[in-house]
Amino acid sequence: MASRQHHPIGRGFTLIELLIVVVIIGVLAAIAIPKFSDTKRKAQVATIKATLRRAKVEAESYFADNNTYVGLPLISTPPVQLGINPNVTANFVLIEAWHSALGAFVNCRVYLGAADVWVASDGTVLREGVIGGNTCK
Repeated sequence: MASRQHHPIGRGFTLIELLIVVVIIGVLAAIAIPKFSDTKRKAQVATIKATLRRAKVEAESYFADNNTYVGLPLISTPPVQLGINPNVTANFVLIEAWHSALGAFVNCRVYLGAADVWVASDGTVLREGVIGGNTCK
């Protein structure tokens, strides 16, 4: 009678065992990917806010030197873009910032001027000098 020899690697994995591993990896990925995406978005919004703080300081400095916000030069630093509301006057300016990866759907604003509040076209209420906006979270 011939003796059976065992393969040195072993018997391998069954299809059921492989499917269970794939399902477990899928569940872990389904939990981890949204968390990572949210963290990435928060980092991008933080970049927007930092850029807007710099623009705020530049605008205040420009106003101190020129006694007007008209002609305020803003320098965008990719991936963050800066824009000035077209209603800028000598006494107030609304500066907006958005991240290229998030598009204009997420933007932050800062209002600088004589009045206490500014109401944007989307209903966002901004207090003078406070960085915010409905989508700036």
